[in-house]
Amino acid sequence: MNQYPKISTEVAGLLFAALPGDSLPAFDVQFEGAAPLGGACQVQDFAPFLREWEAMRDQTGVTRPAIEGSLACSLYDLLRTAPPQAREDVGFWRWVAAVPLRQLVLWHGAKIAGEPSAQAFGHAAETHAHLVESVPYRMYLRGSIATDAAALDGSLKREEIAQLGGNDLWRSHILRAGTGEYPLGAAAFLIEAADKPRDVFREAAKHLNRIGAQIARWSMSYEEARTLAREAMVIGEEVIKERGRV
Repeated sequence: MNQYPKISTEVAGLLFAALPGDSLPAFDVQFEGAAPLGGACQVQDFAPFLREWEAMRDQTGVTRPAIEGSLACSLYDLLRTAPPQAREDVGFWRWVAAVPLRQLVLWHGAKIAGEPSAQAFGHAAETHAHLVESVPYRMYLRGSIATDAAALDGSLKREEIAQLGGNDLWRSHILRAGTGEYPLGAAAFLIEAADKPRDVFREAAKHLNRIGAQIARWSMSYEEARTLAREAMVIGEEVIKERGRV
């Protein structure tokens, strides 16, 4: 196993407390595995991605959610070069957010200008479930799911899938809801939601969450997952019609 960096919750808290300053205080980095370092394990590995992010950030009229969706696949391509054990280690994700992608997280995760959100850095996260609000981790998952969906379906490019529905669909109904744990189901839901109004896919997602414990989503084929997602969209449309909104 190639070597990778990680930081503890204590160190992550120290680095978070130093925000939004331009320089980091002295801190200890732990290393797991044997040399040499794996991909995406040194600060300089992130430089090309950060240049791409800065170019988009500096464009007039481009929003944070739009950039997050647009660059999700690029960040996924970078971070999937890290050792598999690193991507399974929450400490690695703390390092990614607090060190190489610190400015990106500060910009995307700020609740108000200059005031960072603790959740956006995931500095206190102990499990992957606690990381879903971490900006790098949620962008990585978004890119991963979009890549899988594009490979399964082929009707849309992965970059297009990563931007479907905006942050509301992805964060509320894919990542927080755990739909991303079922790649086939997530892909099916995204493709079916592509041309649906926001209110419809919200209700469809609620329906799928309600029945989630009753169905064996892990064993479903992609075709079965598409059928389930299509039925959920119909139910979502019916709910909205009853409310007199469509």
